[in-house]
Amino acid sequence: MKEFQDDRVLAGIGFVLTPDDCFTGIDLDRCLDESGNFTWGKEIVDYLGTYTEVSPSGRGVKLIVEGCKPPHVGCQRKGLGPDQSEQIEIYDHARFFTITGRRLSDAYAEITTKQDELTQICQYFWPETSQKTSPSTDRSNDSPDEIQRRAIAYLDAMPPAISGSGGHSQTYAAATALVHGFGIEAGEALAILTQHYNPRCVPPWSDNHLQHKINQAATKPHDRPFGWLRDECTSQAIDEVDLSQFNVRVSAEKESDDDPPIEPASSIEDPGPLPERLLRVPGFVNEVVDHCLDTAPYPNPVMAFCGALALQAFLAGRRVRDPGDNRTNLYLLGLAHSAAGKDWPRKLNVRILQQIGVADQTGERFASGEGLQDALHLTPTMLFQTDEIDGLLQSISKSKDARYEQLMSTLLTMYSSANSVYPMRRKAGKEAAGVIDQPNLVIFGTAIPNHYYAALSERMLTNGLFARMLIFECGKRGKGQEPKIRDVPDSIIETATWWQEFQPGPVGNLPNRSPVPAIVPHDVDAERLLVEARVSAETQYEKAEEASDPVGTTVWGRVSEQTRKLALLHAISRRCRNPIVDAASAQWAIEVVEHQTRRMLFKAADHVALNAFDAMAKELVRYLKNWKKDHGEKPMPEWELTRRLPWRPSDHKEVIDLLQKQQRVVCEKRTSKTRSGMVYRLVGN
Repeated sequence: MKEFQDDRVLAGIGFVLTPDDCFTGIDLDRCLDESGNFTWGKEIVDYLGTYTEVSPSGRGVKLIVEGCKPPHVGCQRKGLGPDQSEQIEIYDHARFFTITGRRLSDAYAEITTKQDELTQICQYFWPETSQKTSPSTDRSNDSPDEIQRRAIAYLDAMPPAISGSGGHSQTYAAATALVHGFGIEAGEALAILTQHYNPRCVPPWSDNHLQHKINQAATKPHDRPFGWLRDECTSQAIDEVDLSQFNVRVSAEKESDDDPPIEPASSIEDPGPLPERLLRVPGFVNEVVDHCLDTAPYPNPVMAFCGALALQAFLAGRRVRDPGDNRTNLYLLGLAHSAAGKDWPRKLNVRILQQIGVADQTGERFASGEGLQDALHLTPTMLFQTDEIDGLLQSISKSKDARYEQLMSTLLTMYSSANSVYPMRRKAGKEAAGVIDQPNLVIFGTAIPNHYYAALSERMLTNGLFARMLIFECGKRGKGQEPKIRDVPDSIIETATWWQEFQPGPVGNLPNRSPVPAIVPHDVDAERLLVEARVSAETQYEKAEEASDPVGTTVWGRVSEQTRKLALLHAISRRCRNPIVDAASAQWAIEVVEHQTRRMLFKAADHVALNAFDAMAKELVRYLKNWKKDHGEKPMPEWELTRRLPWRPSDHKEVIDLLQKQQRVVCEKRTSKTRSGMVYRLVGN
């Protein structure tokens, strides 16, 4: 607790429920109204009489008791609340519980021992009557090994799940056979499903997907009694399985489960690079982009757009805000290969700022977190334009050097302090540490794509820095043009000068010390669109939260804020005097942020590895994807693959074996007059 209180970077506290502790967590979803009054579930809270707090959403409550769930009790029970759309969740292991510390008024301040009460609650929601078996056919005395052996034999006789051909239903049937039919504990059932069923599925399911099916099988009501397969099926080999007894669909119709499984991260669809139409913003941004493309030796529309957007964000810093107090500070990252035109937009920005007398408010590299703080203490609005920022990101991601930790902490808190105050560190010999009032740090970084993706790790994706960045990718380098020496158009200099001289707020306001930014209002249509976008992002956040996807929650949690920042920039670029965020500004921002969010998540799933071996597997799959894109269904020869990936032969064999077991790669032997050998083909996309 003390570490969390002392470190403002940390987002919160959580507790992992494990089999080694004595605690059980109960989560009542959306049981509070907007005023904090119970709409359902109060009797559960009163009956358990233990530590109870309000959940992060403010609409649910979480309880922790000392005790364990009875055997065969599920984790989720739906159909509760006034409209039967809410649920109760109970976990005593394999669950991360977010701790807010917002204790419910009148609730116990300490965790109490409530084994009997917990048992009663569990039996109420998972009645024992559904777990009784027929005494005439009871085989529940069989040894666990014998039951598992018969369950595996039964599973082997079941058809595999094929995507688009009833795959969801068949996987649910397999999970039901294990958990409900043979009465196997959920953890063991998941292991059996993973080892003996999933390798036959096309494509194989993710771990999250299989866990979801096990949870469904453990919590949904069933027509057959608990343990019916264990008690009725003989130990003889099973030649055929009648799926009708599971009440599932096996047709080739499109899946439409009432409770569809969470989409695994690996199946995120690639939206591709940002469409060119979204690289246009009326007014000042477009003028800067056009001049940049007209004068650059190698015009690069994406880099020109990033540079112009960063310039507008810097000029408007601490001068405008939207009704939600969102500011114009942005962290932009442009990805392009060497000599593709990354440096020209940076040079143009410095030239424009030099002409209006504020070139001293730019920087190139971050020496340290302390240096960044000192720079913004002197000049609260700064534009840092950094090339090869992937090196910095890689150091932040993988190094344990305190210097990089401090820099990351500064970047995170500086971003969040744009509408508040950033407290400076105390220096030796100084009585007061001082503060930075509403710092506006704008970053325009560039990197080579391969180097940037190599820097990605789960740590970097979940520490908040990744989610604060807007990442734009360039395509192939455009055709060059003869260099041109042209003055910056007067209209650009005039607008930049206007921003530099604009001092909002009441008379006597000190713009450099305590500014009062002007509010750029939303019109009715813009407000409606932005609210819808926020709700949509919250839905995606909840899905990621249910899937225990820390990357998804981190990224989707920033979507609404990023959208409103871009809508504000669109409005002030179009009209610096008396701007307004209208439907056009909101719609543009929504499209950009949603597209970039999905692209970032796709790239993260494609590159971030759990370990070195997983990284090799992902790299091999990427090569096969690129091969398939260029050659269609023609398989990739082994000699071609080993030439591109000069690994040890044993590494190649182990990675290929893994991908074959996952049915992601098909290997075949080809013989020809000129060359024979193995060929590889990627399954699916």
